This record gives sequence, C-alpha cells and structure tokens, in this order.
Amino acid sequence: MVGYTDYGIVKREPTPRPGLALVGDAALTCDPTMAIGCGFALQSASWLVDSVAPALSRDEPLRTALRRYRHEHLRRLNGHHRMLTADARARPFNPLQPLLLSAAARDTTTAATLHRYSERSLPPRNLLSPRLLARAAHVSARALVAPRSITP
Repeated sequence: MVGYTDYGIVKREPTPRPGLALVGDAALTCDPTMAIGCGFALQSASWLVDSVAPALSRDEPLRTALRRYRHEHLRRLNGHHRMLTADARARPFNPLQPLLLSAAARDTTTAATLHRYSERSLPPRNLLSPRLLARAAHVSARALVAPRSITP
C-alpha cells in the first residue's frame, strides 16, 4: 500500500486555446487511488465528439462547439473534482461523509445512491441533496436510539 498527500492534482481549462480541447488526464486529474482517470477520459471524449459534430458538418463554428464542450466538461466534472481532490489530499472527512457512510451501511436506498455517486453516474449535487441528507440523518438517528446487534 502506498499513501501520499503530495500527488500532483491537475485541473486545466478544457479548451485552453482556440481550436484545442483537452480530455482525460490532460484536463483533469483528481486522485490516483480511485482509478477514475480512464472513465473521465472516455466521458470527456464522448462529450467532445457530441459537441463538435455540428462543427465538423459545417453547421456551426468550431468556437461555438468548443464552448459547448467546455460548459459540459465543467458542469459534469467540477463537483467530482472538488470532492475527490479533498480525499486525495487526505483531508479529514467533512461532517456529511461519516453521516452518509454510516447511513449507507444501514439503508439500501442510501447505499445505492452512494454507489451511483462512486461510479460517477450521479453528480455530487444529488449526493448532497437535502432529501438524501435528511434520510441519512434519520437512518443514523434511528440506529443510535435502537442499535441492532451484529450477528455472525
């Protein structure tokens, strides 16, 4: 096992120059232990293809297409980047993380939501929704009042 807190976290503008777009680790690295770089690379490449297709068929300027790609990249990955960066730098948990993890161990709905976030199919804003946080608080409070014994 290797652990370190000085991993080079990189966040670059997804469209740094006219006519240039970055995907994957060229644009964003968050945490080497999570092995998410390939997923982000494939997702961002797909967004780039979808964004520039109209420009390639000459239906719109490339500048417009790359602006759309930039918006999509930032909208979909900024939240994940912020949360993963905090974990990669070995920062202490924020107060919501233990709450969500504790509730996920006791509640299949919370666990499924946390799983969808972990596989990056759910944006962080959904993970931090008031409804999910209220559910997690309720599940955790219920466990404090009537703890279950663990049986083998």
